[in-house]
Amino acid sequence: MIKLLIYESLKRYVRLALRFYFKKIEVNFEMPLPHNRPIIFAVNHQNAFLDAIIVAVSSHRSPHFLTRASVFNSSVARFFLDILKMMPIYRFRDGIGNVKKNDQIIENCVKLLNKNQSVLIFPEGNHDLKWGLRPLQKGAARIAFEAEKKAGYKLSGLIVPVGLQYSHHTRSRGNVLVNFGSPIEVKDFVPAFQEDTKKGILQLTRAISKGLTKLIVNIQPLSHYEEIKEKWLKSRSQQGNLKNQLLHDQELVKALSGKAQKGENGNSSITLNKENRNRNWYLWPIAIYGWINHLIPNFFMRLIIKKFVKDPHFHGSIKLAGGIFMYPVFYLIQAAFFWYFTGNWLWGIIYLFSLPITGAISLDFFQRK
Repeated sequence: MIKLLIYESLKRYVRLALRFYFKKIEVNFEMPLPHNRPIIFAVNHQNAFLDAIIVAVSSHRSPHFLTRASVFNSSVARFFLDILKMMPIYRFRDGIGNVKKNDQIIENCVKLLNKNQSVLIFPEGNHDLKWGLRPLQKGAARIAFEAEKKAGYKLSGLIVPVGLQYSHHTRSRGNVLVNFGSPIEVKDFVPAFQEDTKKGILQLTRAISKGLTKLIVNIQPLSHYEEIKEKWLKSRSQQGNLKNQLLHDQELVKALSGKAQKGENGNSSITLNKENRNRNWYLWPIAIYGWINHLIPNFFMRLIIKKFVKDPHFHGSIKLAGGIFMYPVFYLIQAAFFWYFTGNWLWGIIYLFSLPITGAISLDFFQRK
C-alpha cells in the first residue's frame, strides 16, 4: 500500500515536472486504452530512462517496466527501483549466468499480464540518439504469447506500440510527442504461433515494427542517415501541433529518403527553411532574473554531467532527474535565504514559485533553437 502511494504520488509529481522540462508535450491516442485488459507497451528507445518515465506518466495505466540490470547494483537503488515498478533485464555483457535470470523476469511479466496489469518494453533492445527505428528483438512477442499460453489462450492481451518523437534528444525545453498507436490483438496471431512458434513470434514482431514505424520519424536507410537528417532539419516547416508536425516530417523524410537512394540532390525540389530566431524581447528582464537565480543549480548540473555522465544518451534523463530532485532543493534553500533577509514569509513563497517559471522562460529565451 505504501509503495503504491509513493508510486502514484511520484507519477503526479513527475507529470508536473515534465511540463517544465519540455516546452511542449503532447499525448495522442489513436484509440482509448482499456482499463481491464493486459497491455504490453512496446516503445521506441532513443533517450535512456527518460523514455520510460514519459510513457509511464502519460496514461491512466501504471506499467511495470524492464530496465538494464546494471542500475540495480546497490540495495538502495533496488529499493527505489522496486517502488517505481522497474524490473532488471540482463544482457550478455552481464554474464551468461545472469542472462539465465531473465527467465524469471519473463515469468514475472507473464504473471502481471495474467492479472490484467501492464508491462513496458523497449523491443529495440538498446537506445540510440537517432530519429529512426532499429530492428526489433522478439522479447515482446515471446512474453505476449507466454502470457496467452498460461491463460489457455483466453487472455485477450494487447500490445500497444508507443512512438516517442523528440524535437531534440538531450536538450531541455524541447518538444515531445507521445504517440499511442492502435492496439495489436495478440489473439489474432495465436493460430500462427500454435502452428509454428517461430512463425507466430516473427509475425507479431513484424506487426509491432509496422505499428511503431507509423508513430515516429523513421530515417532510412541508415547509410544515408546524416544526409537525410541534415536536409530534413533545414527544410522542415513548423506546424500548429506536434501530431501535424509528425505527419509533415514523415512526408518530408520519405521524399528525401527516396531522392537519397536514387542519388539525387535532395535540395533540387526542397525549399530550405530559414528558421525564425526572433525573440520576444519584452521578456528579457524575466529571462535575466531566471538566469541569475539558476546560476548555482545550473553550474552543479553541468558539473555532474561533465564528471559522471559519459554516455550522451543519458544527458536528457539526468537533466530531468535534476529537475525533479536537485533543483527543488536549491529552490527551497534560496527561498529560505530570501525569507530570512526580507523577514516576509509571503514574499518568500512568491519568490519560491517564481523560480521554476522564470527558469523555463530563461531557457526558452537564451537557448539556441
